[in-house]
Amino acid sequence: MPNWNRDYFESLVRQFARTVNGLDDAFEAVMSGHSPNHIEDMSVGSAKRARAAVLNFDICDYGAAASSPDPVAMKKLFITIDSLAPLVMQIIFDHGGYVEKNSGANIVGVLSGGSSDYHAANTALDASTTILFAVRKIVNPFLHQVSIPQVSTRIGIDLGPVLISRTGIRSASGGRSRKFLNIIGPAAHLATLLQQQALPNGILVGDLVKKNAKIYRQSYFMNATPPEWSWHYKDEPEDKYELWSYNAEKPVPV
Repeated sequence: MPNWNRDYFESLVRQFARTVNGLDDAFEAVMSGHSPNHIEDMSVGSAKRARAAVLNFDICDYGAAASSPDPVAMKKLFITIDSLAPLVMQIIFDHGGYVEKNSGANIVGVLSGGSSDYHAANTALDASTTILFAVRKIVNPFLHQVSIPQVSTRIGIDLGPVLISRTGIRSASGGRSRKFLNIIGPAAHLATLLQQQALPNGILVGDLVKKNAKIYRQSYFMNATPPEWSWHYKDEPEDKYELWSYNAEKPVPV
């Protein structure tokens, strides 16, 4: 896990600057059909079962923004996603996580697979607060500078058993492979539901994340379980699996 200090924050700023450099030209290359393909060479067919925290990140109201066929709107969305997504992925990688194939602005990461629930929960919470700070202090100022609407984002996190697999099509002679990381299981499913219900710029987590969070984090949780929520613990059907908003924020790094 990276140390939250000025050096790490500035490394994110540098990474972001490299990402956004040339995005305008990249968009024109994509639209003209001349963008090169870069596909990582990864093996297909491997999988393992693990306990992990699953972090689901997305932009609020992404569907509405993506529905316009207007070239100007598409260009703005292209720059938004291609500046934001690499930074979010980098933060997940910095916290020892892996990223599932992303769709648009939606990014799913798995953290601390095979480690303890305690470590997984706290790593995911740390990564999430870092992501929200980076969106607020790095991404949105850049978007404002280039006259693109700033974004609100949201995160859902759950903890539990997952199946992590490499799936796709092996490359044939002279062909290109199609290989992805997939994260399957109830924790991944619930993280998606939580992300969809989280407030703008908020983090919504499942009960096991709160139960395994460090003591100092407990004061930042507020119960957010809807009255109609029907999830329960498998072995204790009378015990509701509650939902919690996590309201901590990263301090300004020093």
